[in-house]
Amino acid sequence: MTSWIYNIILTGSVAGQTFQRSGELIISDPIINPFGTSNDVNSFEVGILSTDPLGSPGFPIGAGSISFFTNNALVGRTPFDTAYEAYDPATNTFWIQPDRQTSLNNSLNIFTSSGITGFPYNVFDGLIAVQPQNNGSILGTIDLIGTANVGYQASFNGVLQEVIG
Repeated sequence: MTSWIYNIILTGSVAGQTFQRSGELIISDPIINPFGTSNDVNSFEVGILSTDPLGSPGFPIGAGSISFFTNNALVGRTPFDTAYEAYDPATNTFWIQPDRQTSLNNSLNIFTSSGITGFPYNVFDGLIAVQPQNNGSILGTIDLIGTANVGYQASFNGVLQEVIG
């Protein structure tokens, strides 16, 4: 399995608070769930993690922090597919939409609205666009809805840090 790891900067807003923060984005080959999936096998996997300090997935801390993975196996858990995916070769863009059937039961896909006491919101809807560039950089946008209908909007850019595999 090959994985591409990017250092990214996220700029956006959540629950009326603006933020700019660093994080990591991973793109990897697909992970096959031996128990099947309700939303087809992914053609790729994506993970986004930004927290203060960069910590455990599922426990983001800090305004605008986020933990989102298309498959829980990206962080060493039992394979569990959490998103629908599509790829547009004309624009080299990966499109990711949370699977509403599984999202509210997935403690890894969450974001927070404020500092260390910020309330975590489970992601249940929205869209993420990820666009790798020919020069090793990456661009993208995040537009997610969490519990209590709280929105998370951000754009990000970054550079390739490492290729594993």
